Amino acid sequence: MRAPASIHSSPPLTSNYHSAVSPEPLPSNVDASVCRHLNPALFDTWYAPLSPKEPSVHLVSAAPPTSTAYFLDTCLSYFKKSSPFIYEYEPTLQAFITLSWRRLLKWLHSDRFSEENTAPYSQSSQIDATFDQTATHRTRGQSKKQHPTHALTQSIRNETHPAYSSSFCMPLDPDFSPNQQLQVFLAGRLLLMSECQAFPLKELEAHFKAGYLQIQQGITCVGGIPFCHRCGNHVFHQFVSHTCRRCGRKCLYCRECLEMGLVRSCTALVKWRGPSPPLLYQEVQLNWEGTLTVEQQEASDKLLHSVKARQNFLVWAVCGAGKTEVLYQTLKNMIEQGKRVAIASPRSDVILELDRRIGSVFPTLSRVAIYGDSPDDYTFTPFVLTTLHQLRRFESAFDLIVIDEVDAFPFKGNQALNTVLQRALMSDGSLVFVTATPDREMKKAYLHGRLNGIHIPIRFHRGPLPEPKFVWIGDWKKKLSRGKLHESLYKWLQERIQDKRRVFLFVPEIGDVEPMVLLLNKKQFLAEGAHSKDPMRRDKVLAFREGRHHIMVTTTILERGVTISRADVAILGAERPIFDERALVQMSGRAGRDRENPDGEVVFFHNGKTREMLRALRHIQFMNHEAMKLTR
Repeated sequence: MRAPASIHSSPPLTSNYHSAVSPEPLPSNVDASVCRHLNPALFDTWYAPLSPKEPSVHLVSAAPPTSTAYFLDTCLSYFKKSSPFIYEYEPTLQAFITLSWRRLLKWLHSDRFSEENTAPYSQSSQIDATFDQTATHRTRGQSKKQHPTHALTQSIRNETHPAYSSSFCMPLDPDFSPNQQLQVFLAGRLLLMSECQAFPLKELEAHFKAGYLQIQQGITCVGGIPFCHRCGNHVFHQFVSHTCRRCGRKCLYCRECLEMGLVRSCTALVKWRGPSPPLLYQEVQLNWEGTLTVEQQEASDKLLHSVKARQNFLVWAVCGAGKTEVLYQTLKNMIEQGKRVAIASPRSDVILELDRRIGSVFPTLSRVAIYGDSPDDYTFTPFVLTTLHQLRRFESAFDLIVIDEVDAFPFKGNQALNTVLQRALMSDGSLVFVTATPDREMKKAYLHGRLNGIHIPIRFHRGPLPEPKFVWIGDWKKKLSRGKLHESLYKWLQERIQDKRRVFLFVPEIGDVEPMVLLLNKKQFLAEGAHSKDPMRRDKVLAFREGRHHIMVTTTILERGVTISRADVAILGAERPIFDERALVQMSGRAGRDRENPDGEVVFFHNGKTREMLRALRHIQFMNHEAMKLTR
């Protein structure tokens, strides 16, 4: 290998870089973090500054001979560790940092190196190009079977591509005084740089150099498969390859968490590495005049014991069993010990309901509710209510996370959200799963003793679950398109309104909501509709709770977490595939939840019975049978 005579005679970087930015040199106490073992023959040549305008890269000579790869790794590490926040100042430097090995070799005049030394980097570049090409093909709709991901995975399983290095940080400086506002804002969180705009970049950079911030690359490749470090997504077709204007090369971006801000391969995620803000002891006032039933008290005691032992726990209780009340004792105990607690749910409507109830029970407790369009600004509080999607912005933040309605979409079957959940939990924290309809794996884990838990088959008012009636109404969709209401449904609604009841009318599709509301209002019913895309959904649910509407036409968005007094349930089109056993059981559970009015009526209006309808009926009958054993 031919060593260069002078680095100043042919600088390895472009003139645009020299004229655009000059990063500050590394602090003296950080020199060791960029040291690499170099061949002594190369050491004297490369020890000089990279250019007259650039700081020295302080390298240490070592006896063992090594290849030029160590020098290249040192250069890349130096620029990353020197000032990753320069990303926000100058795209040229960012482009240099995120170059593939092949382009880096070209930039450093690859004619100086032998073919033997450049071979591994050429191979790595070919792999990178293959990945970009296959990712592009996948986004154009190529089928999963035709996609060559297996060969790609095998070819780079043992490669560590420098363009996809994971994270970097500096040693902690004990003499540095961190900004307390920044500490409160970032502690336990993983945010985009754009989400830290309240703080100057110079201040963020100072905290990084002092070791109080860590930079995490947004997307990396693990075994040839892209991985988003914010949302945990690793499904190949949910990444898109594009030419990035920011770094000047081909980048991936994640579609799974796109609604929370764009995460690219060159995106910097920021997290706090310093000590967390202290949580002072506060006496939690429990303002609840109710009394737990025998079953609830047993569940509450077992839950508290399991959490103190740092074990996970399942609360499997029927709709209306009082699952939230079971949590009160554990929440109070954890917060009084100075621990951080989060209640997470897949649905924002559930979070709103819980926020209302928790606020009335713990009036003095400092808390924050976080969901898609929540009005609250985030603050570092001991108690957080959040949707599971918002947990993507947390890392090692909570000692206890309660997942309410753990079987609901989109958490059910979503491995990425499960990864996010585990990341947001402290290493010695506990998870509590709360649901009326656990999936098969969770049931099996509980029944075989692999998961601590308790089963409550009876409602808190000791009344049974309303068993659904099946009523055939034929092709109701065709009648609806003609502006007609089936006679059976019309008569049932009239009877409910005459008895001063309120009705949940569930329909299978969003497109069915508005026509049904118009038709019901035309028939002199006071009806309103709500669905997942309705921006006024929460106001409409509040109006329904207050009695301003008699009928709420809705989709499965309101199948969980909503409690209305004197409510009955009608499910229109119960035969549709979207209404599986769990959904039908949860929707049926909206009826008869009031202690003063424990009776309710549930009707499946259908165009043919399905297996899921029969399973839902058997599920409810089984729970009622188990409940009868407790009342004898």
